[in-house]
Amino acid sequence: MLVGERLKAIRKSKQLRQVHIERTTGLLRCYVSRVESCYTVPSIETLEKWTRAIEISLSQLFAETVEAAQPLPILNGGAVPKLSRSAMNSLRRIKVAFTHMKPRDIALVTNMARKLADRRKASLALPKTLLPQHISVLPPQIPRTVRTFGRRDDPNPLLPRS
Repeated sequence: MLVGERLKAIRKSKQLRQVHIERTTGLLRCYVSRVESCYTVPSIETLEKWTRAIEISLSQLFAETVEAAQPLPILNGGAVPKLSRSAMNSLRRIKVAFTHMKPRDIALVTNMARKLADRRKASLALPKTLLPQHISVLPPQIPRTVRTFGRRDDPNPLLPRS
């Protein structure tokens, strides 16, 4: 089987459209069509982008049998939880933004994300019911005069009534 035909078969089996390949890889749709029609042979770099877009490995793309197509368990990252579609879209947008950032800014954003994740883990470890020692200082009560702003009979609605 030719590479283009294989890419097209995998894309269709995953019920993806050429637009998905175009958006996730940055390749033009006409190029995607030419590759899938076997008029053009893509480079290895392009194939890497393409296989990431359809969520398979390069070895799975070139495998002859199903057993050979299975990724090695050591490379599989097994304990990583699945992300929702919105989280995946956010990661994709962050990936694009990183291409326009300086390395120092990228390090700053990743450290901030790590701290937010650590805070989330810590909040999950808190007890479900709040005890008095967990409650912080509550905001002061709003004075009654503040609620009288803007009455129709007020000559100056911007000043509080006494």
